[in-house]
Amino acid sequence: MYYLKSSLKGSASQIIESMASIGDNYLEAWTLLLNRYDNERLIVQSHVQQLLTQTVQQTETAVGLKSLLDGTNKHLRELSVLHQPVDKWDAIIIGIVATRLPTEVRRCWEVESASYPEIPTWAKLKRFIENR
Repeated sequence: MYYLKSSLKGSASQIIESMASIGDNYLEAWTLLLNRYDNERLIVQSHVQQLLTQTVQQTETAVGLKSLLDGTNKHLRELSVLHQPVDKWDAIIIGIVATRLPTEVRRCWEVESASYPEIPTWAKLKRFIENR
């Protein structure tokens, strides 16, 4: 129970903070945490919301572009683990990420993607950003 308490932070920690650190309380504490946080619908919603509200990059910096890519990839991986069909979301992901790019980078992407004979994929936008 001590290890469980010491590994939690914030609201998760508050759920079990008043419980005594004895073995008998571990199962009860674990059940309380599962009831609060093991909600797939809320977890999916949280990742989608975080994708939609990523910071708009005002200027083109390697750190900013990397942060945008890393955040997007992280949420897509998590959604995939939760059995969401992210491999079918290219147009949506491109739309979200493109609106977070600095204006000049977005213009360059629009010019480049207009030359593609097919609809661009998330992989192509990702490669474009990585090459900036």
